[in-house]
Amino acid sequence: MKGMVLKKRSKRYEAFRYWWDVSPQLAKSLDEYDEIDFIKEDTNESCSIPVDKLKKFLTSERKTSRGEGNWGVKVLVDYPNKLAFEPGRGSADWLFLPVEWHLQGEE
Repeated sequence: MKGMVLKKRSKRYEAFRYWWDVSPQLAKSLDEYDEIDFIKEDTNESCSIPVDKLKKFLTSERKTSRGEGNWGVKVLVDYPNKLAFEPGRGSADWLFLPVEWHLQGEE
């Protein structure tokens, strides 16, 4: 039986390509899911990330000043096949996770 998948959607931006925030409240509920799909609304492409892998990027040092200390996940113009994790308040470097994009519904 396939586990639960959380789906997060992003419209297209110009300065970077896509942007998803992970709130602390959402981070607390991630254990209810096996995977998270990051979806590009304009192309209907997505990448699936196991929750355990995602949680390694959600450290307290990487929280941003937005909202309640959200984590920012983006696709940058120069890195179209990587999820870019914002530096946050306690770090200076972006972290990157290579991904493969697939059309929604493809397996």
